[in-house]
Amino acid sequence: MNKGSLAPILVLILLVLSVIPFTATPTQAQTGQPVTEITWKVRLNRDAAILEVANGDADAFAWSSPLPQYQDLDPTVLGKMKLIRSTTTYVDIALNPAANVIDPNGPGYVEQLDYNITGTWLPGLIYWDSPTDFNSNWVNITDITDWSKVHFNPFGIGEIRYALNFLINRDLIVRTIYGGSAAAALGAIRPSHPAYPRLKHVYDDLGLTPAGDQDKAKQMFEEAMANAKSVLQNYGFDLYLKDDSSSPTGKYWYLKKPDGSEEPITVYFVIRVEDERLEVGRQISTWMEKIWNIKVVRIERERSVVTPIIYGTNPVTTSETLGGIVWTLYTEGWVSMGEDIDVWGRYDIAFFYSPLRGYGPNHRVKSWWYWFNSTEYNWGVQLYYGSYTQQNVDELWALMEKALKAGLLRAPRVFVTENWEFAPVNRDRVTQLVPGVASGIWTPWALRTLQTTDGKATIVEYSSQGALFMSAWNTVLGFNDVYSELMGRLVRDFDFYSSPINGMPVPIRVKSYKVTYDVTVPDDALVFNPKDKKWEPLYAGETEGPFGD
Repeated sequence: MNKGSLAPILVLILLVLSVIPFTATPTQAQTGQPVTEITWKVRLNRDAAILEVANGDADAFAWSSPLPQYQDLDPTVLGKMKLIRSTTTYVDIALNPAANVIDPNGPGYVEQLDYNITGTWLPGLIYWDSPTDFNSNWVNITDITDWSKVHFNPFGIGEIRYALNFLINRDLIVRTIYGGSAAAALGAIRPSHPAYPRLKHVYDDLGLTPAGDQDKAKQMFEEAMANAKSVLQNYGFDLYLKDDSSSPTGKYWYLKKPDGSEEPITVYFVIRVEDERLEVGRQISTWMEKIWNIKVVRIERERSVVTPIIYGTNPVTTSETLGGIVWTLYTEGWVSMGEDIDVWGRYDIAFFYSPLRGYGPNHRVKSWWYWFNSTEYNWGVQLYYGSYTQQNVDELWALMEKALKAGLLRAPRVFVTENWEFAPVNRDRVTQLVPGVASGIWTPWALRTLQTTDGKATIVEYSSQGALFMSAWNTVLGFNDVYSELMGRLVRDFDFYSSPINGMPVPIRVKSYKVTYDVTVPDDALVFNPKDKKWEPLYAGETEGPFGD
């Protein structure tokens, strides 16, 4: 059956299945049992994992995919599954804002969290591996003798970061890459977020639309380049368009250096390959080359290769893993594992636009904050840690508006899509679960309420080659990835969690519990005792449970 005839059937099925709670037929309801044993599997391919669920070799694939992922399936295969809808996965482009060259003798200063660096900031100039050569993240232009390490980073300029919002035609990406199974995300507050109706006017006021405005993006880019050129020419640099046969338009922007050498302005786009972000990254690369005339090197890799670099290294240091370069852009993907209420938009804005919690351009290492503004940082602190009640909630909304606008204008993230995705469970074996209205299978309520015909469940996770988890299993500091959280949130002793229906906190803690295990606990394994505030070798050497009550 072709895609055109299958799509209406799929839409009908998916609309029915999006209703919660997930309920079984009367026969299934009689035989369903709460799950007491879970077997986890790992697969490197989404198609294989989905077919395992359909064939009954797995009960659920704990990964959501857009509708086109299912459109080529035979209807008989599709009929063996029920699909759980979610709208809380989303994609953005992380931008490396590092431009670390200054004139120490010029006016002005570069603002940092704890101190200011005296001198004139030189727009877009980045010196690669400055910590190695100068034992400093910031470089005085008067100290540079090796011009081969000086390059031009367009996204070190705030106006160009903002212009990317207009370059991206999100509507086209939604239609051609996601097959309509997504919505344009203009910022950290996405269309399905409860705060969106109150904050949508911020996008409207800035003229941001799903279709973008590529003529405006071109004008904004060229104006920013002209402004940078006027500054850099005072230091022996130049920026100009030059004929180049390797360009799809026949020309690229070039940087000329004080020693007379020149190079095409090049950005290094790290693109994830596991899902639709591959095509998203390729499409945005094409727009940058054809409309902005900048050279794009596409570095297409899976997560185990790139995440330690993007989230764990200094943004001015080169990576041999990526070919001895400094990354410029990265296709980020996020999953919200619970329902939101409107005022919780404060956390989304603070997380993505203020350098508070790490990840990508907002590293936890303060000395890596090449993009910093004290006003926006303080707004983020107030949003993330401030105390608000019904009496001052209007102040909160006003602050959210200001911080969202500032983030759109300057921050090193540009959002692309909110994805409408579906996770499969086996129709015959899974008799009940309670997914989130928006978060679907990602909320811990879904797997905590899972019932199967025999009380056992086999769940498949989607893994990168040799690297399912992205963080150490240290629950004192918490996990950093959804792959660990899917498991960890099933055994964590939450006091409360957001309701899968409306997002309001509801009690989840049980009165008592026992955990059984059949693995040997290493002799050097330690457990933190929060009462005595020390690590203890609890359970060391034991080979079977239960423990905990």
